[in-house]
Amino acid sequence: MKRNPLGLSVIFGLLITLSFMLGIQPAAAGDKELLFKGGTPWGKTHGNSVGVSFFAKRLEELSQGKIKGKGYFGGSLVTAKEELDLLKNGIVDFAPVVVPYHAGIIPEIVRVSITVPFITDLKSWQWLWENTDWYYGYLKKMGLHPLYTCYQELVLSISKPIEDIDNPSLKGRKIRAPGLGFSQLVECLGADSVSMPSPEVPTALATGIVAGLYTTLDTWDVLGIHESTPHVYLLDVPFATNHCMTEAKYQALPDWAKKVVDQAAKETTQDQIRWAQTYRQSILDKFKNNQKVKFYVFDENLKAKWMKALAPFYGWLKTKFDPDMSRYLADCEKAWAATHDTPFPGKN
Repeated sequence: MKRNPLGLSVIFGLLITLSFMLGIQPAAAGDKELLFKGGTPWGKTHGNSVGVSFFAKRLEELSQGKIKGKGYFGGSLVTAKEELDLLKNGIVDFAPVVVPYHAGIIPEIVRVSITVPFITDLKSWQWLWENTDWYYGYLKKMGLHPLYTCYQELVLSISKPIEDIDNPSLKGRKIRAPGLGFSQLVECLGADSVSMPSPEVPTALATGIVAGLYTTLDTWDVLGIHESTPHVYLLDVPFATNHCMTEAKYQALPDWAKKVVDQAAKETTQDQIRWAQTYRQSILDKFKNNQKVKFYVFDENLKAKWMKALAPFYGWLKTKFDPDMSRYLADCEKAWAATHDTPFPGKN
């Protein structure tokens, strides 16, 4: 049977037209399938790992399989202090850049600004991200391309409760703090600070090196340390981690892949906000029948009392980091005014 070349060309043309009508861009002859590898030092349920998984999934869905995303968790590929080297050497294509882990590389004002309690919440932090460059400008200067942000909540988890929650003291306790700002805060409350990456904490708790830690709620849960640090103070302070690829990697992508990456990143940030808004309650529900674990929720009155106890810490911030710290606090006040009807809690 003879084939009609004209008829075949018409059918092929209709298929191409239909694919564009459906929003599908057929791969060009020279296009290759792209593989994006990402990872974190934590288990799959940690907020940063949830972000990696969601981003990888959306890359594949939005590209209709032309980009494959794969996540590596639990330190199987990405370890805490090697994130930047792994990105720049192409071992992974995207990964979190956890600010406290990169002393001497990330500017001190950035490292310390994320540790200041009671001056931002999730809403005002997002305003700062969208309207200032405090949280991403330094990344661009480092040759990184910010993709999306993963959100957590800072907590203080300790083996024994604070005796007087209205007048907090950690005197005589060794508390893990991940670095600049975190250390000074727990020291202001009387603790001896010990610095280490969070994956090392379970061993440190088991051997008595530390008796608690200043960390995020999801880290506390993922590390499985609720038996050794059952007293958890929910500070209602956001801690955000930017996930990046190198700018060189991003610029080398074909235009269609850049569009996919941009859209997947936007959707991941939105999903992380959703995740963060429900995560605390999910943890409260998870441990509601555990008689040993106790959560301490901060209202505005308790926050004010802790701010009074932390007055030397706030003073240290301004003394050491002004004028930048005063500019940051002013922007935090603007962010609060734009997202709340209540007075800015950081106003002296």
